[in-house]
Amino acid sequence: MELSTNGRNMRTFVARRKQVYEGDVTRRLALALFALALGACSNADPSGGTCERREECGNLEGLTLAECTAAEQERLDRLSGDARSTCESAVAACLDGVTCDDFRACQADIDRSVCPCPDPSLTIVSPTDGQTIGAADDADPSDAQLQYDFVIDSTCLEELEQVQLFLLDPVESSYGFGRPDLTGRATIRVPLIPGSNRFIARGMTTSVESAMVTVNVSP
Repeated sequence: MELSTNGRNMRTFVARRKQVYEGDVTRRLALALFALALGACSNADPSGGTCERREECGNLEGLTLAECTAAEQERLDRLSGDARSTCESAVAACLDGVTCDDFRACQADIDRSVCPCPDPSLTIVSPTDGQTIGAADDADPSDAQLQYDFVIDSTCLEELEQVQLFLLDPVESSYGFGRPDLTGRATIRVPLIPGSNRFIARGMTTSVESAMVTVNVSP
């Protein structure tokens, strides 16, 4: 009888040890998976998350989600090393904002000291130097004067800074303004004077200007 009781006790002990062991393995596996998930999250690029939050809060400014993500990624790709890590951490921290106002306020606090930017630049993408502009290029045929949409790409301007388009010839005059979108592109519609027109784009705050572009207007 005593031998039988000892046998049952031994089997019970072994079964309980097995349960404890299996439970311990399960917990360790769960912790490992959780750690992997945390690692993946911490290494994730915040560009996509930022634009998803912008979309949620109505701040895409007319861009698609893909265009916004590409622009945010380009901003990060200008940086490297510690500067990039600091910028990424600041951008990612804004995703923790509970409300859209929290998110916007956090984004507004990310200045050049947090996310540096290389030398600013302006490029007149359209029209191109030497281009002839005619009636087929008129952006607003209902207007008596030929209208053209100048497209200007910018990098590293100040927050909310506008681009100013100047006419240099045949007369010298400030000719139009436009604020770049999230991709850095500004579109400025201006009337053109028949004959040769020479233009340059300048920052309103930042000391930067584009190369000059000369077009021939033939309405």
